[in-house]
Amino acid sequence: MKVLVVGAHPDDVELLCAGTLGLLSRQGHDLWLAHMTVGEKGGQQPPDELSRIRGEEAVSAAKILGAETYGGITGDLELYVCERHAQRITELLNAVEPDVVITHALNDYHPDHRITGHMVVDQVGARSVQPSVLYMDTVAGIDFAPEVYCDIAETVELKKEMLRCHTSQIQWMARYRHTDIEYIIEWIGAWRGLQCGARYAEGFRIETSLGSPEQSREVLETMSLVYAGAAR
Repeated sequence: MKVLVVGAHPDDVELLCAGTLGLLSRQGHDLWLAHMTVGEKGGQQPPDELSRIRGEEAVSAAKILGAETYGGITGDLELYVCERHAQRITELLNAVEPDVVITHALNDYHPDHRITGHMVVDQVGARSVQPSVLYMDTVAGIDFAPEVYCDIAETVELKKEMLRCHTSQIQWMARYRHTDIEYIIEWIGAWRGLQCGARYAEGFRIETSLGSPEQSREVLETMSLVYAGAAR
């Protein structure tokens, strides 16, 4: 199965669904990780320097999975629903021809996240052959009620390893926002796990307007690591 993950910023994928991706990688599925912005506002360094650093960090994290990376094309908070940015989504879909696309929830707190999710849905919806679309959790799980869960007990440490590649963000969040990112993923993972009977889990929702119910079921069965429904 071919899986394309489209996030807004260079570390979104690692923060929100890297445990699931680790399991998919171990099962032999093909993974591509993309981010739409270059992340140049997520720190104190000069924008060009930080953009380069964050791009390199994303590549290092993806290598842990053996995944390919597609870098950003615009600045933070400069992502809009426009022809150029929508075309980037189309280019990604054409290059990968995925069976499933994972992206941001449409009600996410961050405008870059919401816009990314909307453009993915729009561009997938315009295709004659549509991959399934799964929405990954929001940061801290705000306003997100999962429909399916992935037990990531065996890959939560891999998730942390991938996130540690984003040194610039770990340091910036700790120093200027008094936030421990590993603490966040540890406790959100435990919280989602509590909801589905696992030690650690990641939650997702399914975009039912795309593809077909049979296709969505097939994707979930192929992933074989996803629990359907709420707490069991």
